[in-house]
Amino acid sequence: MEFEKIYQLYFREVFLYVRSLTPDEVTAEEIAQETFVKALKSLNQFDGRKDIRAWLFTIAKNTYFSYCRRKKHDADWTEYENIVDVRIYFTSICRMLCARHCYNYYTYKNN
Repeated sequence: MEFEKIYQLYFREVFLYVRSLTPDEVTAEEIAQETFVKALKSLNQFDGRKDIRAWLFTIAKNTYFSYCRRKKHDADWTEYENIVDVRIYFTSICRMLCARHCYNYYTYKNN
């Protein structure tokens, strides 16, 4: 079966399947499109023993899980960046307080 026909027959089903996994319609469409890109690249490996619909759903599921791992990794990195920002903020506050304390101490001592 040629790829264009596969796309026409199954894109909506794959999209609806992915849509059941994620509430975001844009994400579902991107994952469905990525699913068909991956299917096109590996179409020559499809041996026909499995139903093509099941094969596409497997690719879609794996693509969705990969997306979730990337998203979690990005979220973890953002969390790390926030922690670094907080450390920098507190370090600058500590320096300011220390400078103020030293200034007050020496000003008081010298008067």
